Amino acid sequence: MKPEYTVYSKLSCAPCTQAEQLLKDHNQNYTKLVLDQDFDVIELYNNVPKSVRTFPAILKDGVFIGGLSDLQQALSEEVSSGKDS
Repeated sequence: MKPEYTVYSKLSCAPCTQAEQLLKDHNQNYTKLVLDQDFDVIELYNNVPKSVRTFPAILKDGVFIGGLSDLQQALSEEVSSGKDS
């Protein structure tokens, strides 16, 4: 079963767009949430560590994994383990 990703994003955010495209390219299930449209800062801090100050903030199956580079690493690990289909 594929994991479910949540991407906390904001408008005009190149790394956020890259993360979304990466998930599409890997045929992953994801939900994109946009700051001030789908969530506010209080909701963000209820779901990610308060030390997070950059976007995107990405969760995998409800667990914070980090930003764009962390997503890239998680997806490459899935590919190498044969879980990416």
